Amino acid sequence: MKRSTLFATCALCTVFFATTNGTVVSALSQTLAHNNNNAVAAAAARVRTAPPEPAESVASYLSFGAKESYLLLKADTSFVVLDVRTPWEYQHSIGRLPKAMFIAVDELEARIGELTTVKNRPIMVYCHSGARSKRACELLAKQGFLPYNMEGGIKAWSTERYPILRMPVAKTQNVLVKK
Repeated sequence: MKRSTLFATCALCTVFFATTNGTVVSALSQTLAHNNNNAVAAAAARVRTAPPEPAESVASYLSFGAKESYLLLKADTSFVVLDVRTPWEYQHSIGRLPKAMFIAVDELEARIGELTTVKNRPIMVYCHSGARSKRACELLAKQGFLPYNMEGGIKAWSTERYPILRMPVAKTQNVLVKK
């Protein structure tokens, strides 16, 4: 299998693409000297326009850390944000990303039709720590979507102190058990 490598550089970032037969198959690696939204948006646009992988290969997606995810979402307003945590995590966690849609990863396959209107837009997928969002990205990629995995999930996002919409405190009932 022929493998080639392309490098795109500017003063602020280095973008690495590994290709097999001209198709992007590995994650985009970026080193940012500082917050430059134009450089990140340009890199994201190049990746999004890459040809899809052949049907016989495993569907691929790109993964970004919290910092790169934040910069991409800030620079490119066409992104859809998808929260795939469990319903309990969604209701009882520290919050959610702004403008995030919620579909639990275990329900994603059955509810994939809800995303057909955004099929041609990039989708930033996150969960609590990154494991379930990988599963969701695999499913979305196989269905022809343009998923991006947020490595480290909302846990890494909140560690970096990026914007989070706080969830209202869940009302609990104190139930007395009679003995």
